[in-house]
Amino acid sequence: MYDLGDLAAAGGLYDLRLREVIFETSYVDRAQLVLVDVPAGVRPYTTWSYTSQLGHVSPADFVTTRGARPPVAAHREDGADVLAAVKRADGTPLPVKPHERTRVILEFGPIANPRHAKLILTAWGVYDDFRATQKPPFSAGTVIETQDAQGRWVARRIAGKAAGDAKTWAIDLGGLLPKEPVKLRLTLAHNPSVIDVLDAVALDDSQPITPQITRVAPQTATLSVGGATRVTVSTLSNRISATDERLPRNPEAMMTGRATRLGDVLPLRLKAEDRFVVMVHGDELRLQFRAPPQRAGMTRHAFLRAVVWYQLKNHPFGRLSDTIAPLPFAGMKRYPYAPEAWPYRHDPGYASYLKAWNTRQIKADSGR
Repeated sequence: MYDLGDLAAAGGLYDLRLREVIFETSYVDRAQLVLVDVPAGVRPYTTWSYTSQLGHVSPADFVTTRGARPPVAAHREDGADVLAAVKRADGTPLPVKPHERTRVILEFGPIANPRHAKLILTAWGVYDDFRATQKPPFSAGTVIETQDAQGRWVARRIAGKAAGDAKTWAIDLGGLLPKEPVKLRLTLAHNPSVIDVLDAVALDDSQPITPQITRVAPQTATLSVGGATRVTVSTLSNRISATDERLPRNPEAMMTGRATRLGDVLPLRLKAEDRFVVMVHGDELRLQFRAPPQRAGMTRHAFLRAVVWYQLKNHPFGRLSDTIAPLPFAGMKRYPYAPEAWPYRHDPGYASYLKAWNTRQIKADSGR
């Protein structure tokens, strides 16, 4: 679930362009625009986060906030005051070093409605080779703790992680906190190949409302070659970013195999049925969605709900794959999987999809 903010329609359409610009292949299985309309002064957030390493699928729901507030105090475990680093999402994260984990002790003061409490986090993941610096215990999720009667920290919630570019999501704390001031210890995901860093955190305990949610399927879907861009990778001090340019594709980013043919791909329906739009480095998928009417007095926030698998060419520990195949499938337990685990090996309908749609032969390190 990708937060698109106050994305504006033009000519009655929402127009999105998704471009693959790093060293990977993407398999787009679903694309749906989710429009969330709420009264003025109310802000919706998704509850979706990356939970695959926690063994369950994250809910892709929405919560509403009104006047979410930053902490009144934020300290590292050594006592250093870090409130300025986490009180607003400004792209400057809480400082963390390669041998550390992102951890902060937060205070929000009294909580009027604990049953409605939720944390709003903005964070991103930094992928690198941290084997020499990151030591166990590791965490595949975001851990929220409070202290027991003896002052010991006890985990109250383990939520998903950011995984990739900066994202903002809500974590339900309903019923976990008292009305009286309490300290929370927040620890983000960390292991030898990724450290999540925290840009901002806030708490909201407002009465929830039921937003008006409209889900819109694409009206057009067109695959083309959009070209490369200049990418600034994420680090412990900055999020990933890319220029809006159309540069020659980088041959070293290509992977060998068959990608989806260029042109109209709307017949693939993008409905999460393992009939992918297979995109290689430099490919661009343009999606247009009809803009439904918006009621007076309501503000609209747009989200892109997408099911996208991806195959990295390089892992922080070294080369991972040079090939587009094997294609992923919903419910797989590992990747790459054993050939006999592929559910479509005797499916003539799936064979027809591959023959009709994945006709573009790509060669690794060729730029085409």
